[in-house]
Amino acid sequence: MGRINAALYYRLIAVLLLVATTVTADPVTGTIKGVKFPEYDNAGKLEYMLYSKIANPRGVIIDMQGVLVDFVQSGISVNQINDNRHVKLYSIDQAAALDKEIPAFWLKYPYSKAFCRTPKAKYDRASKLIQGDEKVRFRTEQMDIDGIGFDMDQKAGKLHIRSNVHVVLRDANDEKNSKGNIKNEK
Repeated sequence: MGRINAALYYRLIAVLLLVATTVTADPVTGTIKGVKFPEYDNAGKLEYMLYSKIANPRGVIIDMQGVLVDFVQSGISVNQINDNRHVKLYSIDQAAALDKEIPAFWLKYPYSKAFCRTPKAKYDRASKLIQGDEKVRFRTEQMDIDGIGFDMDQKAGKLHIRSNVHVVLRDANDEKNSKGNIKNEK
């Protein structure tokens, strides 16, 4: 009896050790391709869509590659917007030259009010903070910004571009009249 109980006892310990090591192991993370995160405000209204070609979740932090943030117009639901992950943004030089393609570009995206694209970023789901150290391009109908490194705080509504900032401001009426009063700051 003693030998049978000892064998059972050792097997039970082995099983418990195996369970204990799997329970205390780091959470399983993996690579997710073609990610689309809708983000909502406190009232439950859609604020923006966050797209990523590749995402690697690490708890509440998500490392992303091929990032696009599509800020949607107020009152738009997730069902109304198109999947804009492949939008091709115009260059800052086109913006400074008041290229005729810019008004046509915005006509194609009536539910979007701004786009932000960067090759790599980290997204904190808890704080809604998006940060990156690489080139960032931010486009709206009235303003275009390029720079290196950024911190985008969605709760505070702030975008901080760290260095090498190029800004083009334009009046919406100027685009319609093609007068070309553009302020280009570099």
